Amino acid sequence: MHRRQVLRTAAAALAAGIAGCGGGDGGDTPTDGTTATETTTATPTGTPTVTASPTETGTPTAGATPTETPSETATETPAATPTATATGPQTQLVTVGADGLRFRPESFTIAVGDTVRWEWRGDNHNVTPNEIPSASSWQGTTADDQYVYDAGHVYEHTFEVAGEYTYYCDPHRSAGMTGSFTVTE
Repeated sequence: MHRRQVLRTAAAALAAGIAGCGGGDGGDTPTDGTTATETTTATPTGTPTVTASPTETGTPTAGATPTETPSETATETPAATPTATATGPQTQLVTVGADGLRFRPESFTIAVGDTVRWEWRGDNHNVTPNEIPSASSWQGTTADDQYVYDAGHVYEHTFEVAGEYTYYCDPHRSAGMTGSFTVTE
């Protein structure tokens, strides 16, 4: 019975001691046996906001002198960074005859509305459609007045019909100068 009374007296003295330790220094040190933890988070505008939240450090033991251990943990969450996305149509470059009798790349995929730009790096080549979707009107360079073109020539076409396209260089088809691409929706 005597032990309980000692514990009650010690607890009351401890509570009174803690209450009286608030001090007048104007600091933010908690006086209730807790440790202040500051958390820094970023608002959507990117301005950090500091929030203090008490963290329990343990239960005081009777007869022990309470000690306070300030602890600061700063956690910053950056504002969301927008992901760069392609806006609008893109252009796919294809070199013609740059490394011999080849289209580079030989195959690729583009989206409806994208443009393919063929740039001649070699002489005596053309772009002749082989298989195209039925709704497509693409005619390649063979629809032009000139049959073949030399280095420096550029031909572009914007594709509006989805599907599989194959083409070749007419003078060098037997040497394997072929290409293909897919237009996706």
